[in-house]
Amino acid sequence: MEIKVRAFDGEKFIYSGDDDAEHYFIFQEGTLKAFRVDFIGTDYEGEDDYKITEVKPVELWSTLQDVEGMDLYAGDVVEGSNPDSAYGFTGEIKFDTELSAFVLSPIDTVDIPLSEFDEIKIIGNIHTTPELLGAESA
Repeated sequence: MEIKVRAFDGEKFIYSGDDDAEHYFIFQEGTLKAFRVDFIGTDYEGEDDYKITEVKPVELWSTLQDVEGMDLYAGDVVEGSNPDSAYGFTGEIKFDTELSAFVLSPIDTVDIPLSEFDEIKIIGNIHTTPELLGAESA
């Protein structure tokens, strides 16, 4: 199974496996981290100078896709329908360490494992559309 991760650098998502000289993922001190590399100029000796900034958080792929074939990552805001409920749920995808599973974390109820949903649709994410969860946008 492939492991995929992403991070939001304030402007765009960066994904593991993308060939991008401005971003990279590495394991450091046992933790997967993402970094953004910005060219800031040339120093007095004619050497290029760069600023390296850590990008947080790194979000893990759930190994699932939504109804439109889009990969579901932690941090996505989704609508999910549950066959045992007449209602749909809107919330953020999170990884629950106690369950060792990805869950939909609705605004007004307890977390629900993604395996409980028959349909999930991405409607946004916590970075660019936080208002979908009742938060103010950045």
